[in-house]
Amino acid sequence: MHNLPDLSPVIDDLRERRLAANAGATVVSVSGIDASGKGYVAAQLLAGLRAAGLRTMLLGIDEWLTPLNRRIQSDDPAHSFYRHAIRFDELFDGLIEPLRRGGGADLRATLWGPHGVPVVREFHPRRIEVVLVEGIFLLRRDLLARVDRRIWIDCSWRTALERALRRNQECLPPASIAHDYRTIYFPAQVHHFRLDEPRAHADTLLVNDPRLRHTQCAPADSTSPLPWA
Repeated sequence: MHNLPDLSPVIDDLRERRLAANAGATVVSVSGIDASGKGYVAAQLLAGLRAAGLRTMLLGIDEWLTPLNRRIQSDDPAHSFYRHAIRFDELFDGLIEPLRRGGGADLRATLWGPHGVPVVREFHPRRIEVVLVEGIFLLRRDLLARVDRRIWIDCSWRTALERALRRNQECLPPASIAHDYRTIYFPAQVHHFRLDEPRAHADTLLVNDPRLRHTQCAPADSTSPLPWA
């Protein structure tokens, strides 16, 4: 997982963008399927951009999950997860758009997070130059115009499932994690691929899967076989 391509071209490009930018922040989305390594890539970019002298803020989509009974509905859990999992409007309207316009924001929000425990957070960023937004579904068609650069992390379904089982951030038995990925998270990504074509709309594709580097399988998309097929 930690053998990524060189990120310096992305960092150099963002530095160039900032030279010609107005007072607002440049917004960069880092997206991919679940367990593709989005958080790791975003953390490396955050460190590189700050080392380059850019005031950079990282926002994780997981904090902006809706309550469990809204994001996963029993009649069609995968489709409801795609449609309702993330509070995108609140995140963009209340935080990202103000940062993009003027480099600062003031927001008080109740966040549910992945475990459904409400926490009140306050955001008061100032003089931000780059906003990294990391998470699933960020390359939805309705969000494309709300960011300035789009990065997609390529990963196979099989490698992503192995990582999800290994990290177990849900603190569940392995069989439960595998079931949820097979019935909710990966099918929701298939919806995303079919409706939004995220790879086609990315400015940058980064491979984060040794299987793909050795052409042992295809990257996840709407046509590549799922890991249980």
